[in-house]
Parts: sequence; C-alpha cells; structure tokens
Amino acid sequence: MVLTVKTHKIFCFRRRRRRRRRREKKKKKKKKKKKKKFLEVLGFGNPVISEN
Repeated sequence: MVLTVKTHKIFCFRRRRRRRRRREKKKKKKKKKKKKKFLEVLGFGNPVISEN
C-alpha cells in the first residue's frame, strides 16, 4: 500500500468511523446490562435496608 497524506487520512477516517459505530453499539448494550444489574442491586439493597 502506498500511503500519501491524503489517502492515509481517508483510511484513518474510515477506520475511526467503523470503530465508533461498533463502540456506540457496544456501549448501548452495556448500558442496558448495567441498568438490569442496577435494578437487581437496588432490589437486593432494599430488603437489606428494611432489615437494618
């Protein structure tokens, strides 16, 4: 591959866009999982607070 500054920048830009889209999708999935875990933690935390 011959990399001039222009082609290099375009390649980097394409790579970044691809990675960003994957990261955004992964982040959305992680947020959903975290919310479920948070609800479970709150569910487990409430009886402990009521017991104390």
